[in-house]
Order: sequence, then C-alpha cells, then structure tokens
Amino acid sequence: MEAVPYKELLSIVAIALTFLATAPYIYSILKGATKPHVFSWVIWGTTTFVVFLAQLNNKGGAGAWPIGVSGVLTIFIAILAFAKRGDVTITKTD
Repeated sequence: MEAVPYKELLSIVAIALTFLATAPYIYSILKGATKPHVFSWVIWGTTTFVVFLAQLNNKGGAGAWPIGVSGVLTIFIAILAFAKRGDVTITKTD
C-alpha cells in the first residue's frame, strides 16, 4: 500500500485556501472599491517571497509552496494597486 503524500496534499489545500482568501480582495481592487496602500503590499510581498526563497534554500519542500504562492499573490496585489491608482503616499511612520 502506497503512503498518502500528506505534505503535498496539505500544501495544495493551503494554496487553494490562499487563492480563495485573496480572490474577493483582488476583485474589490479591480472594481475600484478598494484602494490598497502600494508601499505596504510591496513590503509584505517582498518579505514573504524572501522567506519562501530561504525555505527553498533549506530544503523546505512542499511546505514552502503556499508561502511562495502567497508571496507572488501579494506582489501581484501591489502591482494591481499601483496600476489601479491605489494609495501611494509615504508617511514618516511608513
């Protein structure tokens, strides 16, 4: 009997949940109802993607996949926010 690749399965579930969680937000940006702060999303996306690269470097395997997808989606939101004229102001607290 073959073992169930539970790590891969859990990663796929986590990736699906990530897409489900971000879809309404992306839709809201596209409709113009939400104006995200571009600078914040760039920081979050870059940081998340760097963590993903660090995990890959340390042989993170399937557990790193959802972090990579999350990083890419977050950077996509930053680009979308910029393209849709989101908030681009930078304050001293930023």
